[in-house]
Amino acid sequence: MVATKITGVMGGLAPVAPISTAERPDPGIIVNSGRTSTSSRVLMVACLGLIGPLLRTVPINRATIPVGAVAVDLLSRLRPEPHGIEREQIQLQGFKMEMVRPAGGSRALRHGALLYMHGGGFAVCGLQSHRAIVAGLARRTGLPVLNVEYRQLPGSIDAAIDDCVLAYRWLLRHGADPARIVFAGDSAGGFLTFATAIRSREIGHVRGHRGLELGADRRPGSGRRPRRRRRTSSRSAPSPSR
Repeated sequence: MVATKITGVMGGLAPVAPISTAERPDPGIIVNSGRTSTSSRVLMVACLGLIGPLLRTVPINRATIPVGAVAVDLLSRLRPEPHGIEREQIQLQGFKMEMVRPAGGSRALRHGALLYMHGGGFAVCGLQSHRAIVAGLARRTGLPVLNVEYRQLPGSIDAAIDDCVLAYRWLLRHGADPARIVFAGDSAGGFLTFATAIRSREIGHVRGHRGLELGADRRPGSGRRPRRRRRTSSRSAPSPSR
């Protein structure tokens, strides 16, 4: 059994020394069992048996992308709904969001929040496919997590960025402290974390606070942190130009 410890403001997972199953993990240590659930195995087989062959044979274009999105959404429903959370559906102009909180013990937005942008190549996945990931983040951090189902292809990636910026503005309007908002995402959502932060700074939504805590996980075995690009991952957001 291997333990992983949450480190840094982005909640990156860094490996720590293995511990014996007889030992009791220290506070802050998350122990993963390493077992794969039956529902996850069924979902994997379905993806390998259906989605994989389709991607190799069917051309990807404006007509087939929506069909693939529907197929992935249906397959994601094979997984059981996560437990120990409370969900609230939020409808904005042109897209949906879902606020996920740990059941019975979530803090107010002013105490911190995560803005989650799912992956899927800007074409597939959404609230349903990534609900288990978002639920895990909510339970482990004790914070509310806002999951964004941004507009996707065959639209434009700029529209996806606009939606994520609007989701960030929604958090600010509802009392979230910009210094306590964490942007997180996987795959295409990883791109959107940086794109949303940059766009928000450009249009002046971060007003002098340490608002956008950006960072990157350390790659296993790299021995060093990834290089920081010029001002993109600054820990302190500048005041907007007057």
